[in-house]
Amino acid sequence: MHKITCPTLALAGEDEGKLLIDQTREFYEKISSEKKDMYIFSMKNDGSDDHCQLDNRTSANRVTFDWLDTVFNNG
Repeated sequence: MHKITCPTLALAGEDEGKLLIDQTREFYEKISSEKKDMYIFSMKNDGSDDHCQLDNRTSANRVTFDWLDTVFNNG
């Protein structure tokens, strides 16, 4: 994972369970990207906590596209 240097956004949902969230955090911490972010979706904050945010794709798109705006210096 340390060889990953491109901008990276790691996503997970609270309802995916501790193991997957721990794996997401481990991935985030071990990559070497200078521009990296991690976002954990919750039902309370995002209306989504499911795997791949299948229960609220609009929320997932908002987070992803807002992040892309920062990567490409538009936000």
